[in-house]
Amino acid sequence: MKVVGFIICGFGALITLVNFYSSYVSYPLHRLISKDKPFTYSSPVPIVGSLLLWLGAIWLRSAGSVGWRWLLVLSLLDTGGIHWFLLLMVLAVFFRWRG
Repeated sequence: MKVVGFIICGFGALITLVNFYSSYVSYPLHRLISKDKPFTYSSPVPIVGSLLLWLGAIWLRSAGSVGWRWLLVLSLLDTGGIHWFLLLMVLAVFFRWRG
């Protein structure tokens, strides 16, 4: 039972790290390598990484594993996650951003 939870968490962590890379690491690398080309960003797999991490954390918690809290912390890095979307929507309403 724990093996399935670890597999789900592994895929979720991989997707989360890819989203983190594409959000924060790829732009500085792009600026170093090709300064004259425009940079475009989009999250490669939005929402999926966080959902897999949360599902895996629930699965591991029910299996009695103690490391499930770290998965929730890791999900904060997923910039394509639903929690980032909700935070940005609350900030948009609070500061009345017009974009």
